[in-house]
Amino acid sequence: MARAPWAPGAQTLADAARAVTSIAIEGWSAEAALAAFETSPQRSAIRAITLGTVRWYLRLAPAVDMLLTRPQALANEVRALLVVSAHQVEYSRNAPEVTVHAAVDAARILGHGRASGLVNAVLRRFVTERRSLAARVDASLAGRTAHPAWLVEALGVAWPESCARILEANNQHPPMVLRVDLSRQSVSGYLAELLGAGMAGRAVDWAPAAVILERPVAVAAIPAFRAGLVSVQDAGAQLAATLLDAQPGMRVLDACAAPGGKTGHLLEHTPQLAELVAVDVDAQRVGRIQENLERLKRSARLVVADVRQPSTFWDGRAFDRILVDAPCSSTGVIRRHPDIKLLR
Repeated sequence: MARAPWAPGAQTLADAARAVTSIAIEGWSAEAALAAFETSPQRSAIRAITLGTVRWYLRLAPAVDMLLTRPQALANEVRALLVVSAHQVEYSRNAPEVTVHAAVDAARILGHGRASGLVNAVLRRFVTERRSLAARVDASLAGRTAHPAWLVEALGVAWPESCARILEANNQHPPMVLRVDLSRQSVSGYLAELLGAGMAGRAVDWAPAAVILERPVAVAAIPAFRAGLVSVQDAGAQLAATLLDAQPGMRVLDACAAPGGKTGHLLEHTPQLAELVAVDVDAQRVGRIQENLERLKRSARLVVADVRQPSTFWDGRAFDRILVDAPCSSTGVIRRHPDIKLLR
């Protein structure tokens, strides 16, 4: 007899559990983990559940572990499934019993059918006991805000008065911010185009090219994106080109340039540059710069090199401006990249 179809949402939960395993256990970035599901018809849901789970992982995983006799003995994907399902119970609008039913089938999809009974029992206990579990986890600031203890301690030392607010802000969903190419279109003109497409946005006083969308949308659905008139870039990142203040005729070096957001903005901000040299050590990421520039209909000299070794890319002529967006801890962008909390 043919098996009845999986419970609604079971495949999505299973895929999200796979992604969370890759991030939390294997150390992959969220983007790398989610790339495997780019062709899935449920990719948006998988992404939302995965990032939501990762955002609250350090609050949810301890609560789940309290319900397990030997959490470390559990298969990684099963434990991830429990945490993903706990996220759906705690933070989604789905009825808890719907999530539990889907999770049982998800365990089977993952090849852990023998664990389906455990998944059912643990999640039913989580539904019943989640308030008392939360009270125990939330007793610490690290647990309540789902941050690693070392980061909470470091922020507490650096900004004792603002630490809790910083941690809470890190867990807020970031807005979708666009950058308008002001050499080709005005912000007011683009806002009118958005309205014509049934979308709404607003300008940002301190970032002249920025538009914040009222609601995030798929990148492919952004009006004029394919034509290169707008790009996705945080308002804060857009200040780099303004502060660099490059003038027509100047030679500019964009060091650590990938994936090319600031490179493109520099060319939009000052189209009459004599030359812009964009350098990055990663050849694949330099390819992404090229793709971005082609969409923007801009050009620059792209070089795969280590900027710490000038002889590999520098011709000896002075640059008038140098932009260095150096690799760092990335703790300032946790709101947009919550996997940083698990990877640093």
